[in-house]
Amino acid sequence: SCTLLRESMADAQKKGRTRNPNIIKGIERYGRSDSLKRRRYHKVKKVAIEGKKKERKNTPLAKTFTIDEPRRKLMRNRFSLPARVRPTIVPGSVLVLLAGRYRGKRVIYLKQLPSGLLLVTGPLTVNGVPLRRVNQAYVLSTSTVVDVAGLKVPSNVTDAWFKKDHADAPSKSAEDLVHGAKKSGKKTIAPERKAAQKEIDEQLSKAIEKVPLLKEYLKCKFTLRRGQYPHLMKF
Repeated sequence: SCTLLRESMADAQKKGRTRNPNIIKGIERYGRSDSLKRRRYHKVKKVAIEGKKKERKNTPLAKTFTIDEPRRKLMRNRFSLPARVRPTIVPGSVLVLLAGRYRGKRVIYLKQLPSGLLLVTGPLTVNGVPLRRVNQAYVLSTSTVVDVAGLKVPSNVTDAWFKKDHADAPSKSAEDLVHGAKKSGKKTIAPERKAAQKEIDEQLSKAIEKVPLLKEYLKCKFTLRRGQYPHLMKF
């Protein structure tokens, strides 16, 4: 059988056929390793030619950098613009806070600050939410709108007004960092903040009293019960 197979393969080689015939369409008689063995591929040795060695080319770097080289500021023509407020949020809109300390509370939108954040308040005398900056990504807009046409926001209420002053903060010792610093008495609120909050609350309270049940609506906290889906609701 082996002699017949060799003769048939020799005949096939003479006729220009392959040494590895197909048993079935797509399946060859010998695998890859067997076919290489039959061609004695494993006995072929690579012979190095004398006098020919590869020379490594030392290409110099395009530019060298020193450690003491001063850092240069990259020139960029990019400039950021404040985000556009959603069309459903207009001055006087009642919003629901979705994150933060006062999440679930209803607030009134006053204006957009230069940073792009929204200036909102409860007001403080109604539901305890003071003047705050909120990202519009974390609020839920409603269809309720309070008339704030004649409302005047103090000029000092800006982004810098909300930044904390850490210069007067006492330095922490090593024991405070390990065991935790002892909390001193109640935090004192600056008189400028109290005056600005009082001025805005007085103006908003007049507009809220004109609408029946609006004060109770602002006091009520936003909650969802079983089977209530916010994407199917109309606020």
